Amino acid sequence: VCMELADDSEVNAQLEEEGLNVRMYIEQWLLTLFVDCLPLPAVVVIWDAIILDGLHVSVSIASALLRGLSNPLRAMQSHDIARALKAMKKASSDSELQSFRVGLSLVRYARQAALNEQVVELLGHGELPPLSPEPAAAAG
Repeated sequence: VCMELADDSEVNAQLEEEGLNVRMYIEQWLLTLFVDCLPLPAVVVIWDAIILDGLHVSVSIASALLRGLSNPLRAMQSHDIARALKAMKKASSDSELQSFRVGLSLVRYARQAALNEQVVELLGHGELPPLSPEPAAAAG
């Protein structure tokens, strides 16, 4: 799944050109369910989505995170890219509210974006079930 997700990434070619393996970062995000790369308030929102929608949503969130980072990463050199990816957790933890908003944005984007067919096939679903409405909308 990590390979297909990375291959689908718009920024992957540049990262590989810079000597960075984006699959390594995606794999780490998925194995740790984002706890090692994002601040806790963002992780809590993401975990809520995983509990509501299922573990497969973590792949959509990883894709959303990578796509959200694509423009800033394109402007960086390899050593800056690696440093930025490692510092996401610390940089975003300055404000808990801001970190919470980052998590909400990632979940919202993940719910709107479709995974490519190869990723869906690799997940073994053939077709992913629809994601539930946002938690606030479901409660109301």
